[in-house]
Formats: sequence, structure tokens, C-alpha cells
Amino acid sequence: MGTIKTTNIETITGSGTLTLGQSGETINIPSGCTITNNGTQTGFGLTGWSEDGANNNLLPASASAGIYLGVNSATASNLLDDYEEGTWTPSFNFSSGSVGYSAQVGIYRKIGKTVHVQFALVVNSASSPSGSTSITGLPFTSLTTGNSESSAYLGITRNLGSAHNNLRAYVNESNTVMQLPVNSTSSGFSGLPASDLQNTTQIFGNATYFTD
Repeated sequence: MGTIKTTNIETITGSGTLTLGQSGETINIPSGCTITNNGTQTGFGLTGWSEDGANNNLLPASASAGIYLGVNSATASNLLDDYEEGTWTPSFNFSSGSVGYSAQVGIYRKIGKTVHVQFALVVNSASSPSGSTSITGLPFTSLTTGNSESSAYLGITRNLGSAHNNLRAYVNESNTVMQLPVNSTSSGFSGLPASDLQNTTQIFGNATYFTD
């Protein structure tokens, strides 16, 4: 096998396509060598992908494209085709009355069909809220499969009108609502009474749930 030593290879016309090898052949790049981009070329031969300029991030031509992880063939269950981070606005929901907030914060991270949310709600005014309380505004609709509710975690609950040692939370199926059940029995439960929301009520928590 011969060796060609040069510092530059160009097409005859100075533009067009330069082909290395033929179909079915293998081009070896020795260990320690680096292929660099001059800033005008994109994709490095990855059809349907381009490079995000100096950031070196790969962009697919289609937003539905992804990467197969853990396999060397296209297996649907191994396709990661979505990742997103952002904010959402949690709110207490009940039958009547109203509350105001000094903090109403929500963040989320979506990886594939898994959504992880965190939230903080701090009330600074309450005007006769009544009915059962839930938290609305989740950034994605939960899985539509029956009985697929996901448990949530309440890290802080302060200054409720009544003590609720068994206050819990879960995400409804096919919904953007987080329920706040109390007084659970074998036949069901009642929701957190909205009348327990006071001027200084605080509820912080997080949840992980799935989407379709």
C-alpha cells in the first residue's frame, strides 16, 4: 500500500464534491488523528443533521428525529427523540373564592415520555376559598392509560388551617392536574379543603409522571 503525503487535497475545479474511496470500501482514520471543521462544512456526512455553528451541537433536519441508545439497530423502545426544559405556572384550584400568591414557581424537565416537575406555592391572601383543592397547570398531559396515576411528593406544607398528617399528592391520568387527597379510606378520599388555604400557606413539592 502506497503513501501519499500532502497538506491539501482539492477538486480539479476548486469546487464541487471530493470523493474518498468507493462504495463498500473502508476509510481508516488512525488513532490520535482529528477531523476539524473549517466553519463552513456541516454534518460531517451525517445525512439529515447539521452543526450549530461554533457551538458544535448537532441539529436534526426533523424535530421528530432522535438517537437510539444502547443498541446498534433501530429499536423503537431505545429511541430518545425528545428533551426539553422549561417553566410552568402552578395554581391552586377549588370551587369558589380566590387566593393570591407571593410565590408561584414551577420548573420541569422532559426526557422522552418522562416528565419531572418541581413547584412552590406560597399564599399571601385568601378570599373565602371553598371546595376541594388541587394544583393545576402541569406542563404536559399525563398518560391516558387507565389507572396510571403517578405519586407526587410534598416536601413542605406549612400554615394550613387544619393539621393534615396524611396529606398526599398524585397526578391524575390523562390530565394536567395534581390531586391533594386527605382522609383516605377504603372507599375513597376527600380532597384538601380549600378553606384551609390561609394568608401564609406554603406547599412545595415535586412529581414524576409519564405522557403519551
